[in-house]
Amino acid sequence: MTALPSIADIAISLRQARGLAHKGDIAGIVARLGLGSRDAEVPLGDDCAAIPDGDGHLLFAIEGFLDSLVAADPYFAGYCGVMVNLSDIAAMGGRPIAVVDALWSRDAEAADPVLAGLRGASEIYGVPIVGGHTNTRAGADNLAVAILGRAGKNLLT
Repeated sequence: MTALPSIADIAISLRQARGLAHKGDIAGIVARLGLGSRDAEVPLGDDCAAIPDGDGHLLFAIEGFLDSLVAADPYFAGYCGVMVNLSDIAAMGGRPIAVVDALWSRDAEAADPVLAGLRGASEIYGVPIVGGHTNTRAGADNLAVAILGRAGKNLLT
């Protein structure tokens, strides 16, 4: 029987995880873009951007997916593209309006399961895909998905 990992081993594994390391990159990007000095109603790093608009806010969320996820489970990557962005819009107290995607694949056949996942989630959650960017002659399979939403004056942050 294999021994269970210790709490210390789990903590080390989490600290070294590729996905968590990507979160640490955010501060450097924010500084290089000069965004940290802005007075913002919603602090950078919240679930999505909030843009004052009339009597409420437009919400904008985007997620990029690691190439390893897109390669390992392309349908799930497409489905997650919609699902995680919907979660970010809901976390700010908003409702989704529409989805766009950016998909790069080696060929049209490699794009099919990603597109099926996007479409499946769009239909299940009732949020239309209104456009995006597709390149089916890329060197690798990559995906980014963005969602526009709307919230009232009182955001959840």
